[in-house]
Amino acid sequence: MSRTRLLGGGDLGAAAEYTAQAIPLATASGNQDYLFDALDQAANLEIKRGNLNGAADYLERAFALKDQVHDKSLAMYGYMDRGSVYDARASKCDYETKFCRLR
Repeated sequence: MSRTRLLGGGDLGAAAEYTAQAIPLATASGNQDYLFDALDQAANLEIKRGNLNGAADYLERAFALKDQVHDKSLAMYGYMDRGSVYDARASKCDYETKFCRLR
């Protein structure tokens, strides 16, 4: 439901509510594939919100499970989302020059 709300209509509020429910449910299920996917979805939500640090944190939590998941394609999506975080950070240099100024 979170993915549908996020991608289908861009309803970040509804996506956040579903994601907030998905992570504890996935944790309680004991299925690491579900948990990885829920954390990855939370990272996508944070990317859309512009919270790149939050997205990176969710991805780090997901990648801590990488060796425990059965569906190895989940890691591929995680890496693609990590690339989106890096791309968004680099793009900030175009309009927020203080962000990438070297000291």
